[in-house]
Amino acid sequence: MNGLEVMDKIGDHQMIDFTFEIHDPNTRTQQKQVLDYKQTNFELIREELGSIDYEVLTTNKNAEECYMILKEKIATATEHYIPTKRMKPTNNPPWFFKKLNASSISEN
Repeated sequence: MNGLEVMDKIGDHQMIDFTFEIHDPNTRTQQKQVLDYKQTNFELIREELGSIDYEVLTTNKNAEECYMILKEKIATATEHYIPTKRMKPTNNPPWFFKKLNASSISEN
């Protein structure tokens, strides 16, 4: 919000003048980086998570601490074995994908 100005009273009302800038979320100009699950090495994720001795890690820990340990281990495996890719900007809603587009074109 820019240029806020309180104007003279008109009767018992005080007028306010301002400029409000709104970003249109439908205008996507930047590429978005997303996880590329098609290129994921699930075998290495299973090996890494399966090789951890969780009993040693969670001894004398409460449920919250155990959850945080597990969450960190999964996040580390994800970072190592799930690559990312850049997606081109699109003005389509997130649920609108190529197959849906192809079927809508073929119906016409």
